[in-house]
Amino acid sequence: MPGKSKMTVVLGIRYLFWYLMSIPVAWVVPVRKDRVILASNRGEGLSGNARYLFESWQKDGTFDVWAVISRREIYEELSRQHSHILFAFSWEAVRVSAKARFFILTHGRLDVPFSGFKKTIIQTWHGIPFKAIGFYRNNKVSDKIRNILYKWLDYNSIDFFLSSSTYVSKLFSSVFRQKPDKLIETGFPRNDVFSPGRKRHDFSLKDLLKGKVPVFNNLILYAPTYRPYPTMYFPFNDREEMYRAFIELLQRTDSVCLVKSHVNQPLKLDRPLEESGRVIDISNDTRLPDLQKILLQANILVTDYSSVSIDALLLDLPCVYITSDIEQYVHATGEFCCDYNSLASGAHVKSMEDMIDELNELIAGRDRYREERRSARELFFTSSSGPSTDRLVSIMRQL
Repeated sequence: MPGKSKMTVVLGIRYLFWYLMSIPVAWVVPVRKDRVILASNRGEGLSGNARYLFESWQKDGTFDVWAVISRREIYEELSRQHSHILFAFSWEAVRVSAKARFFILTHGRLDVPFSGFKKTIIQTWHGIPFKAIGFYRNNKVSDKIRNILYKWLDYNSIDFFLSSSTYVSKLFSSVFRQKPDKLIETGFPRNDVFSPGRKRHDFSLKDLLKGKVPVFNNLILYAPTYRPYPTMYFPFNDREEMYRAFIELLQRTDSVCLVKSHVNQPLKLDRPLEESGRVIDISNDTRLPDLQKILLQANILVTDYSSVSIDALLLDLPCVYITSDIEQYVHATGEFCCDYNSLASGAHVKSMEDMIDELNELIAGRDRYREERRSARELFFTSSSGPSTDRLVSIMRQL
């Protein structure tokens, strides 16, 4: 799995060139009210809310929906799977995007690097954050300058931000320095797969992993977040001496641990875990779908400061949080933008031995954090009827 491309001067000029080329085209081309352009992570893939909306709307024809991709190899791969895939640095992308009524993003304005003239731009964001983002990331002078530029060039250009509750609306309004009326509480489309009445999962992990792993009864998903410094899977000081105990736990309980690194920080499993047959890195497995669909079939989530644990609250999924480098993480990224210690609802572990103990407890059915998860879920998510996508469609048709 390739990491995210570094923003070089040459790449920046390339983005600027195609943005400038799109301006006169956007001025003269008539807009189609049903056309939507989707993108995520600076166009370097299609994930989260953007992927869910793209697949959903392509299937049911709700909108004339297109995806913009800036990485040639990813564009070619997605083009083999779907129609309406655009290569960002092309005249076709400029022409098709100019006719769009909506741009829908997950990361930033460069997701769709074209003129927003006559467009409604909706930021779905890729996760409810624990970590410092936006104006909460201000440890350095460079951070403060960055925030000013991002507010001017990115945040202020967004017409609406999606939210999932009053608390999240206040959080986003604060970190992005935006007026509260730009927040719309539709919920996040990526989580519609969790909705009652929806097809719970259209694949079987056991079938997909058949032949790669032993038969298992318990599925542990380990999904670490991005760190702005070198890291590894299971970043514990005692990891090497505890590998055998971890593998023994998985064998004894008929468990398998799937690991998936952050898209912007590919990691590699240490050999003892890789050779165990019980710890499987799925980061490069293109057969496996988005994280949300894996969460549906997981029994336990292991993560750290990732927003995936907040989404997992909707499934009441038990979670173990690895906090062995929390001081280094906060020093590098800034103070958390919400109360991590109370809202990260599960055991916080600083050693692999402690992680193994907590996994033993959860596999045995001794879950001490149900009430904490319930309280956090009520804060982050407002109970509402119907899927988030339906509420978003309703709002878009009124604009």
